[in-house]
Amino acid sequence: MTQKIAWKYFGKSEAKYYDNIPEMSAARNSGKVQVLCGPPEEFMELKNRAPVDPILITASTSGHETELLLLVRKDSGFHSLSDLKNKTLVMSMRNTRADSMFYVWIETLLMRAEHSSIETFFSTLKETQTTSRGIMTVFFRQADACIVTRQLFNLAAEMNPQIGRELVPIARMSKLSHGIISVDRRLPRDLKKKIRQAFLALPDSSEGKQLLMLFQISKMIPFRPEYLSGTEALFAEHQRLKNRLARR
Repeated sequence: MTQKIAWKYFGKSEAKYYDNIPEMSAARNSGKVQVLCGPPEEFMELKNRAPVDPILITASTSGHETELLLLVRKDSGFHSLSDLKNKTLVMSMRNTRADSMFYVWIETLLMRAEHSSIETFFSTLKETQTTSRGIMTVFFRQADACIVTRQLFNLAAEMNPQIGRELVPIARMSKLSHGIISVDRRLPRDLKKKIRQAFLALPDSSEGKQLLMLFQISKMIPFRPEYLSGTEALFAEHQRLKNRLARR
């Protein structure tokens, strides 16, 4: 999840990328694809449209959970979200296929404080192709705050210790899930088992290691429902707050 993991669909030897959830669900329902890989927000959107079962979850070196951080410069004088009113926020580009976890989290924080939207709270919202660029934008004082994952922040601080010294989180959200690997629910049990074993064996080959490195994944582990509970709770709260604001 930390990175933006594109949905890919593997049918026989092919891998295909879909731009929206309706196309994904149509391909899944038609039986054209058997395995789906993507961020948790897309899995939660798709599971209501197509017969899919999660079998694996991606993990970093710190485990299967990820944490979102709202970062500012230590010398900025910002200590809470309210301090960022009419300031500049930078974050990775919005997910066009489902509500991005980054956006859902910051919108939830704002709605808790009775603010209606990101656009009306911040003076400027900058979107970047990569989350790491957001860190550097705040580091070089080109934006006031950014949203990143703990994993990416730690990696950036390891590469440049000055980043770890000069940037600090003023809000955080933990116990969120990484990417989800799911399969067609209608597949035979034996085939599901083979698919699971094939993914678990990726670190054993050079090609598999390169694929995992590309998506900044350390390993995959068997999925358990509780691994997604924190993410589901965040999205449920986000929807409740949206509905409450819409009724006003």
